[in-house]
Amino acid sequence: VYSLSPDFGTGVANPNFISPEKYDELVKAHVMFKDMDADPYLKSAGIASDWPYGRGCWQSDDKQCIVWFGEEDQLRIMCMKKGTRL
Repeated sequence: VYSLSPDFGTGVANPNFISPEKYDELVKAHVMFKDMDADPYLKSAGIASDWPYGRGCWQSDDKQCIVWFGEEDQLRIMCMKKGTRL
């Protein structure tokens, strides 16, 4: 799990928090979604109002399945495997 939420409250660190460098790497690899706070349309719609809290993703060990949480759809499940046998 890659998390963008810096903490879970006062004095409680997030064990899955990723660095800005790791975030940029995941965005470039199309694993993580882009900074929604930088998009004026999402910002005006109120979608990015709590950025980055509650945002992140999970990627399977074989890198063929990705789950985004807290993005526009709230939960997006993607399978990058070719073919029909999942």
